[in-house]
Amino acid sequence: MSPYRCSRTATLAIVAAVSFSAATGTAAAAPAPGGCETVLLVHDIAAGPDSLSMLADDLRHDGRCVVTVTWGAPAPGDIPLPVAVRGIDAGAHDLANTMAVMDARAGVDVVAHGVGSLVVQRYLQNYGAGSIRSLTTLGPIWNGTEIGGLAAMEQFSRDLGTYDLILGLEKPLIDPVCEAAEK
Repeated sequence: MSPYRCSRTATLAIVAAVSFSAATGTAAAAPAPGGCETVLLVHDIAAGPDSLSMLADDLRHDGRCVVTVTWGAPAPGDIPLPVAVRGIDAGAHDLANTMAVMDARAGVDVVAHGVGSLVVQRYLQNYGAGSIRSLTTLGPIWNGTEIGGLAAMEQFSRDLGTYDLILGLEKPLIDPVCEAAEK
């Protein structure tokens, strides 16, 4: 079981937001070829598509066609971690590949979680909106993050004048793992 579970209220709020976006958009919300509107789910960095399974189930129950994208999976030769490690640009490319194989002529509503929001933002910058009709973000990190006090430690290191030395030592060790968190 994933620790990222949506409450019923949060799920209903997302369904309502997606429905409202589709209903108030400039183009009429046309059903997908299967007879339902498509919602694309984009996971957070420390998770995979399964982390949004409860939301996916609720959206399906509401009559939506749900597609998930796996972005940033390790490439051959990378450290084999079960999370996105290849970065935002690679994630946007993975999203573009998913969008290319979807039949989204009627438009797709995107729901992105955490760093997945940055992946969608980069996709929009690189590829344009295309068939994306609406975007709902859950916990986006537009202003960075303070996981484990890392930003405070970085500032402390800067204040001591040791930042460049520490960065030079940690870069070859940390970058392969943390590339996905960089902008």
